[in-house]
Amino acid sequence: MVTGTDGGNPAVFQGYSVHRELRLLVEAGLSSWDALAATTINAGRLLGRKWGTAIGDEGTLVILDASPLDDMRNTERVHTVILRGVAVDRDAIRPPTP
Repeated sequence: MVTGTDGGNPAVFQGYSVHRELRLLVEAGLSSWDALAATTINAGRLLGRKWGTAIGDEGTLVILDASPLDDMRNTERVHTVILRGVAVDRDAIRPPTP
């Protein structure tokens, strides 16, 4: 099982929808570990990607401020994004506030 945003569908917002989908999977009875695997390990395998921190992996991951095992809403508490081993400057890519 993998998660996905189904981008392009009405009322589906890429990014946010994955957080909601994770919460719904847990509410439906999936364990927190299995829900997280659906959006990380399983998704990477489906796409043929080596996401992770082992030598040779892409080093693409998200560091959270709190554990999603305690509350799946914590997936929204993103502290740092690492893309291919480099921390993303999230402020630099946010649109300016009017």
